Amino acid sequence: VLTIFYTPDFSSTKIGVNQEVMFGQTSIIPLLVTLSIATLAYYFSQKLFVTSKNNTT
Repeated sequence: VLTIFYTPDFSSTKIGVNQEVMFGQTSIIPLLVTLSIATLAYYFSQKLFVTSKNNTT
């Protein structure tokens, strides 16, 4: 309800305010680390599942 009736107050902003948004540099390293951790987790879960399956039979 508050979101619907919200009206922003633009009176306190300056006329010459820069409207450009700057983002940080992107890197592929976090993607590679996440992918390798996910791959290792999948491998270990499959390895443990096969081991526990073989022990019960």
